[in-house]
Amino acid sequence: MSPFTEAHFAATLLECGPHVTGELHTPAYDDYLNAVYSYFFTLFPIKAEFFDTKNGRHEWHVFWQEYMGWVEK
Repeated sequence: MSPFTEAHFAATLLECGPHVTGELHTPAYDDYLNAVYSYFFTLFPIKAEFFDTKNGRHEWHVFWQEYMGWVEK
């Protein structure tokens, strides 16, 4: 079990990313998305066991949709 929480994860994301650099939908954005995806499942490996790419309600998809909604405001 990871010693990290969703709060640790969120705090780390707020230090960098498209919301800071203003680079949405660019190669830098794609790199950030891939890094966050990897980090999410590194911190929370149990979630990877139940990850279904077709399930839009999975915590990863929900998190990313909420994050992008916040960035685009």
